[in-house]
Amino acid sequence: MLSVLHRTTTMPLKLFGLSQGRTVVLGLITPISNVRPLSFNTPAQLSRKEREIMRRRHVKEGNMITYVGAGVNITLSALKGLSGYLLHSPALIADAVHSLSDLIADGMTLLTVRKSRQDPNDLYPYGHGKVEALGAMGIACFLVGTALLIGWDSYLALKDILVNGVVNDYGASSDLLTYFSGPGVLALAIVSKEILFRVTKKIGERNKSSVLIANAYHHRSDVWASVVALGGLGGSYFGIPWCDPVGGIAVGALIAKTGFDLLSGNYYNLMDRQDLNENEEMTQFLNDVGIPCCSLRHRHHGALVYVDMTLEVDDLMTAKSLIELERRAKDLLSEHYSDIHEVLVSFRLKGDSNDSENVVVEDPMDSCHFLFCFTS
Repeated sequence: MLSVLHRTTTMPLKLFGLSQGRTVVLGLITPISNVRPLSFNTPAQLSRKEREIMRRRHVKEGNMITYVGAGVNITLSALKGLSGYLLHSPALIADAVHSLSDLIADGMTLLTVRKSRQDPNDLYPYGHGKVEALGAMGIACFLVGTALLIGWDSYLALKDILVNGVVNDYGASSDLLTYFSGPGVLALAIVSKEILFRVTKKIGERNKSSVLIANAYHHRSDVWASVVALGGLGGSYFGIPWCDPVGGIAVGALIAKTGFDLLSGNYYNLMDRQDLNENEEMTQFLNDVGIPCCSLRHRHHGALVYVDMTLEVDDLMTAKSLIELERRAKDLLSEHYSDIHEVLVSFRLKGDSNDSENVVVEDPMDSCHFLFCFTS
């Protein structure tokens, strides 16, 4: 049995057939226009035009830093490749290939940022935020593949040194500029990539973009690669030939770890895995401010967070009181956690342990929706 209660009704719940052995559950769904937008200190209610301006700003920031990163990758790849060829350094050449392959990740980032920020529609009512997780997982797989390639090439070089006695002739050139070009290029790569990592990560966190954060750690993997390659060149300077390929293997291990971490984290996001500690924290926060929350769950859709919670209420509370309680719970939660996009609130009578199915009744003419769901 399902009946819809208009929000101006003030009759107590027991007038709607409440008796022992029957559970009455009311649900309220908060409209998108009434929630605080992600990561921006703006009023809770935004017009369509304001949301479009914010969406374009997110896309513009993501595109800008990705284009800058692509330019840096092209420059560093050319410099590393030339230095590696002149110095006969497998670690430098591998690092150059890694920098060039970053362009694929940059392209994936551009496409993902643009797609994920599209508005919800009839086919995708929750938006396109899951594309963020898919794009980040793609970059993570790319990182793992690159790590395997670098590690394998370095292993073959180390095998030649230890088994076959083949030693590269790094530093054989008498040209002083050539001799020191490798460390200079690596130092430039370390500084530029670390700056890119910090800026990209900051923009990704501000826009709640998992693919930008993944691309930022892709830049950080280049920093690790260059640091280890620099150590390998230093070992070659001092007559330790195996130091260079060992450095390449270490580079592969570091990049692989980063890739697996990103892959697992975004897989959990794609599967709507929630942080139980965050649930407990939000529930405790609501109870501390006088909201009787007995259960709560949340899920991520890219930059958006959707929250479902159940409040325990007295059976004599009027519909007007329930509306006020729902609005207060929603406002407090969205003010305290700025990345919450939508809140769904259901009510359970105190002392009742029966589970019931929540039914949402959509009414485009109303900003708040009530419903009854009776279960035996």
